[in-house]
This record gives sequence, structure tokens and C-alpha cells, in this order.
Amino acid sequence: MASSTSRNGTPDDADLAADARFADEASRRAHDSDLARVLAAVFAARPAQYWEDHLLRRDVGCVVAHAEPPEAVLQSKEFAGAADLLVQVEHPSFGEHARLKPYIELSRSETLAEPGVLAGQHTNDILAELGYDAPAIASLKERGIVA
Repeated sequence: MASSTSRNGTPDDADLAADARFADEASRRAHDSDLARVLAAVFAARPAQYWEDHLLRRDVGCVVAHAEPPEAVLQSKEFAGAADLLVQVEHPSFGEHARLKPYIELSRSETLAEPGVLAGQHTNDILAELGYDAPAIASLKERGIVA
């Protein structure tokens, strides 16, 4: 790498091959803390996204470590929106919001991304399917047997 200096005096990159301290593995081990300082200054001189893009173009595995929780990154428009990983759903309390699409698709079944449910939201429907009438369901709720 050719060495240059940014506006704040930090090296943008370093010519490690020309530095005798880093010429071979033994020298790099002997000057490990120096190498760490040089590399820290190089990486700190540019944003993380620059390094991810720069290194991935050169077939070096690199990824930005986000400070946000994974679900915030996964649900961001920049990431999930661009990768078509989101679907809009309507939640009874939260209203419309983005949710991750199902990770898999089944050949004979429809996969759905639906909103989360509230405790007891489907109790009446399930009990009705099981043959309970409205007074029986009300009695179960009054006695605290179901929510």
C-alpha cells in the first residue's frame, strides 16, 4: 500500500512491506504491538463501511460490526429492504410495521409472515371451533381458566 496522510494527520494506509519491522513473520511477531498501532491508525482513518467495501473487492473477508442489535440491522431498509427480506404486517397494538419474511419456502404450503399475536387473541375462535358456545366461553374467562 502506498502511504498517505489524511487531513487529520492519520495515515490512510501504510507501506508495511517497506517497513523492516514487518518484513517477515518473525519481525512481525517481535513488533506485534507496533503493527497493531499502525493498523489501528490505518483502519481508524476511514469509516468501517469503506473497509468492508475495499477489502471485499480484494477477496478479503470483512464485515462491518454494527453496534445496533441484529434485529435492527436485519430490519433496516438498507440491508433487508435491498435484499427483499421484509414484509409489512398489521399488528393489533403496534399497527403496521416491517417483519422479516420467512427464511424458507415450502413446495406444497404457503409460508406467511404474520404479525405477532396478543395473549388470548384467538381464544374465542379456538374454543368455538372446539364446540363451546358464547356463554361457556364467558364462564371459562370469568373463572380465569382461559384468557
